[in-house]
Amino acid sequence: MAAFGLSAFVVSRIGSNFYPGDTYGLLSILIYLPAATFLFAYFYARFVPTKGPNIQDQINHAAAVRSPGRGEAIQMTHMRQPSVDAVLYNNNNNNTKLNAVDIYGTKLLKSSLFWAHFFVMGILAGIGQMYIYSCGYIVNALVLAERGSLATTVAAVALSDASAQAATQEAQQFLMLVQETQSLHVGILSLSSFAGRLCSGTFSDYLVNRLQMQRDWLLLGAAVLAGGSQVLGIYVEAPEHLWAISMGSGLMYGMCFGSYPMIVGDAFGMAHFSQNWGILALSPIPTAYFFNMLFGMFYDHNSAVDAHGHRECNLGKFCYNEAFRYTTVFSLVALVLSLTIILKHRKGRLF
Repeated sequence: MAAFGLSAFVVSRIGSNFYPGDTYGLLSILIYLPAATFLFAYFYARFVPTKGPNIQDQINHAAAVRSPGRGEAIQMTHMRQPSVDAVLYNNNNNNTKLNAVDIYGTKLLKSSLFWAHFFVMGILAGIGQMYIYSCGYIVNALVLAERGSLATTVAAVALSDASAQAATQEAQQFLMLVQETQSLHVGILSLSSFAGRLCSGTFSDYLVNRLQMQRDWLLLGAAVLAGGSQVLGIYVEAPEHLWAISMGSGLMYGMCFGSYPMIVGDAFGMAHFSQNWGILALSPIPTAYFFNMLFGMFYDHNSAVDAHGHRECNLGKFCYNEAFRYTTVFSLVALVLSLTIILKHRKGRLF
């Protein structure tokens, strides 16, 4: 999972070294490199069968052996049946909880705890994907604002040198600068996501096993990183300071996907982990679509169409920073939800 976050850095480095400024070359790498990697790894893949007794069978067997007598059965019928959420965090022992809890299917969809996690992950991962998809536009806007629009640069060179060739060369250098800056931030995002995925898994085990704390604290940390990155996105106006947003967004995105699988296992059990995690992993789809549409709406609104029909925005941070104001509010919502999950867990109460 951590190497997945590193893949963009590797591909961007290969593309910038072998095909600098060549989009077709970069797309060719994206076509052939993954296919070659899968083909090479196929011959070394080994499927290890699952071993060990079936835990559910053990539970059923124990229940059958210790079936209550008639009097006990009558008394038990008057006991209050626990709700789905009450089952989730009713045991402080992590190992026992993983073995005993088994929430899936319709029970999962009826759980308010599941929906709290659904919204937290949807918001955090959606914000991360918005920045990943929009980073190139942000770099372009900031560089254009700092260096002047491409059309202005070309015209100035053409008038001073009276040479169309010089103007073309200047334009190419300008575009190369934008592409190099974009490639730099792709690398920062990729490395930060790799670090977030790698460290969050290890740190979550440390929280549980050494500090006797909840893994949910990592969600709070990711929400804080998301909020801080969005605030910086509102005010940063120089390309050389954009690294802080890229690093914060990458770390947050990596922490989200690095810690959530075990949080899902702790909360809803491991028997149907793949199903539960698959459902929760759908949460960024609507939020990422919404945040990207929001970003595009503001960016297009502040862009002007040049003589060649191309949209260009040279207003710097004002091209898009209104979108970051909205995502800052959503980050606060994710932070409040994460804190609520932690407090409810600590008090033994649920939603």
